[in-house]
Amino acid sequence: MSLTQKFGDFATGAVERAATDEYESSMVHKSNTVLVGAMGGGLFLLGAVLAWAIPGIHSALSILIIVPLLLGLGAAEGWLKHYHVRQKAQPNVAFLSTLLVLAMVQIAGIGYNVGGGMNAFAWSMLGGGVIGAAVGLFAAGTAMDSRHASDLRRREEQLDAEERLG
Repeated sequence: MSLTQKFGDFATGAVERAATDEYESSMVHKSNTVLVGAMGGGLFLLGAVLAWAIPGIHSALSILIIVPLLLGLGAAEGWLKHYHVRQKAQPNVAFLSTLLVLAMVQIAGIGYNVGGGMNAFAWSMLGGGVIGAAVGLFAAGTAMDSRHASDLRRREEQLDAEERLG
């Protein structure tokens, strides 16, 4: 059993044990989904503020805001793959656009501060950031679809093996 599976089982089990009925359990799980979405937006907003507030090259440290988000997403994906087929890419364009704007504000702030207040450096970082974001979004969607297809194949193989044994 993997570490993410143990952690996920512990976290979901805590909700299940504390809930008085299935409806309460379902609503707590849904509210945790809202939490994750709000946390993502909040972290990107914090990164944008820090990029402009921290002087000089240290403004690049604002990139570290992505670490807790990636760790959480990795844990969630790692747990889910043990129990269910992971989702296909179904992007929420409005939410992703908001995150993209905040990321661009952050990149511009880093570029401006690292470049010693030179707008040209900030603009070049911003241009690179837009290109990188477009490539990243495409790659993430492709990877999600690939993992979904892989999970479907794995699930079918498991069902076939169980059917042959039974």
